[in-house]
Amino acid sequence: MFKMILLVLLLSFIGYWFFRDQTDLRQFDPKLMAFYETRSWKAYYEHEWIQLGRYLYLTSRDEYGFSPWNSIRLGYHATLAAKDFRIHGNMDRSSIIQHLIHYYEIIASHSEIRMSPEKCATLEYEWWQMRRDKRPMHEITETIASLLSEIYQRPLSSFTPCATLRVEMMSFRDERRNQIILPSEWDFIQSGLLQSYELLQAKITP
Repeated sequence: MFKMILLVLLLSFIGYWFFRDQTDLRQFDPKLMAFYETRSWKAYYEHEWIQLGRYLYLTSRDEYGFSPWNSIRLGYHATLAAKDFRIHGNMDRSSIIQHLIHYYEIIASHSEIRMSPEKCATLEYEWWQMRRDKRPMHEITETIASLLSEIYQRPLSSFTPCATLRVEMMSFRDERRNQIILPSEWDFIQSGLLQSYELLQAKITP
């Protein structure tokens, strides 16, 4: 009897960690998404890679419903892509895009939405690089909207408002790149991201 209980517990543990994918990219809490993303931005700019991976893991597990194992994989690839871009920029372009492809392949293989991992990875990298090159805000907005359009398979114009808010928050942060960003300013960024996620959810909810 004791061995049977142990076996059931072991199988439950394995099932939870490796097979408990209840993924729905449309079902998320905008408040938590804004919270996790704001903390991710802060970790990225302060080179706190473990913290960045932690928040990416929590986003995948808690908000999108990936299993702990797949959430670890998603956090791993996203963190390495971000770290390589932050440190090496376009000198390591192929490696960064490969990590992003793996990231989107995991999402695509556990989602009912039929996105193209290669196209998503390319668009993701493009808007990263466009920000570094200080391209006009409307161009960055259009690229992010194109990425969301590919992920959710909806018209690009549906995502322009939420993408615009995201880019505005990025610009707000960039204007303070050479100074300490105050807690109240991070709160402002979080409030902007919250509005962005609320707009996004309104467009993708059936």
